[in-house]
Amino acid sequence: MSQGWRIAVWLVGSIVFGILLHLLSSILFPFVIAAIIAYFLDPLADRLESAGFSRVISTIITLSGCFLFIIGAGLLLIPALKDQIFTLVRLVPLFFDIIKSWIEPIFLFLQNDMKDSGIDELKKAATEQVGTAVNWLSGFVGGIWSGGVAFFNMLSLILITPLVAFYLLRDWDILVAKINSWLPLDAAPIIREQALQIDKTMAGFIRGQACVCLVLAVYYALALSNLGLTASLLVGII
Repeated sequence: MSQGWRIAVWLVGSIVFGILLHLLSSILFPFVIAAIIAYFLDPLADRLESAGFSRVISTIITLSGCFLFIIGAGLLLIPALKDQIFTLVRLVPLFFDIIKSWIEPIFLFLQNDMKDSGIDELKKAATEQVGTAVNWLSGFVGGIWSGGVAFFNMLSLILITPLVAFYLLRDWDILVAKINSWLPLDAAPIIREQALQIDKTMAGFIRGQACVCLVLAVYYALALSNLGLTASLLVGII
């Protein structure tokens, strides 16, 4: 196959793959999460396998530890976050009163220096922008919750993701070997080398960012809590 035909085949394949992803995006989320989990847990499963465990046992131990950690963190954080979110919601009117007290002097200053028509146009523009923002927010929230989509997405995430992650992690090396067999012989060494560099770079970047995020979350939560901020844990996690 000539170089031009190869480029055309890869281009058409990429376009078809992108269209399929777009059409199936509403049902692919649990599978994407499962693939990400399998990708990051594969090195740990390989180490357990090297220690003498079978691949199935290594997969079960790795996934069980991962999900137990997630569930434990959720059980510890959700009650505290729930209280802080409710407290924050109760403080929202006070927050808007403070903003109003800051903005009113500015409007009074502008009212003294501008004509009535200018003030009216400014108020009209501000009202339109606020209305647009509220309509967008209400439409966004309504789109998420309409028809029970959020419930079924969460249900599929809870039920499908662990199952798919198990099979992907168990057969990860087989999948990699299968994809490796599809590579064109003349370009296979270059593709493998570049894929290995991408894997190392991505893994290092994500590990580094995760460590930074964890340290900052703990630092902000503890520091703001010592300063008396009501939603210190929520701010730290965000």
